[in-house]
Amino acid sequence: MRSLLKSPQSCRAAVLALAVLAARDANAQSSSSPDNQYRVSTYFSHPVIGRLSGALVVTFYETPENDSKTFRVTAPNLIYKARPWLEGVGGLLMSWTRDDPSSGDSNELRPFVGAKIYLPNAVHVQLYDLTRFEWRRIDKSDDGIQWKERLRTRVGAEFPLSVRAWQPRTFYGIASVEPFIDVNDGFVEELRFGAGAGYVRSDRLRLEFLYMEQLQRSAAGDPMTLSDNIFRLNIRYSFKEGLLHRQTSHEP
Repeated sequence: MRSLLKSPQSCRAAVLALAVLAARDANAQSSSSPDNQYRVSTYFSHPVIGRLSGALVVTFYETPENDSKTFRVTAPNLIYKARPWLEGVGGLLMSWTRDDPSSGDSNELRPFVGAKIYLPNAVHVQLYDLTRFEWRRIDKSDDGIQWKERLRTRVGAEFPLSVRAWQPRTFYGIASVEPFIDVNDGFVEELRFGAGAGYVRSDRLRLEFLYMEQLQRSAAGDPMTLSDNIFRLNIRYSFKEGLLHRQTSHEP
């Protein structure tokens, strides 16, 4: 592991290989045509006080296959820098979905709390685990109110694609894998693989494009099947110099 973290080429190759192999395996599990989902998220990073900062998130996405549309706002979305390698996170996600043929219109309130742990290294690669616990209150027009608890943990990496790591007008790569665990019934209900690229326009502005494959199942004994191809554009803006680099990878 130590030799891996000292070599940027081997570290990037390992991360990309893991993402590609996982995605290929996920695709092989699919038994029907997945939906295509298109997301646009805007992040507004801002200081609060001391080591505490926030990132207001506004997201819109739609699924052309079923004409459903979702609008989300995450506020507050707080990040506390406890140690250089440890952050606490917490906040509230609010979501409104319309015209979903499977469940009708729905609204969701999702408080969450969690922690992000970094693996320090000498090659400017952000290796991390972001784990969050979510309390979900889902109000569906067809089924009424549902209460669910979910644990999700994302293992990922963001790595520079230039010798001028994380400097303005440079690119970086992104890779991650994230299981979603239904706490009430005790099984992995979703599994998401992601890969993409980002562009550091300036210290306060970044653009990211990601492709994610999402597998789902309804019960513990069911096989995982590919349900969604997710195409995501992230626009990240910071109101303070130096804050944006610290807050990347926090995606409610």
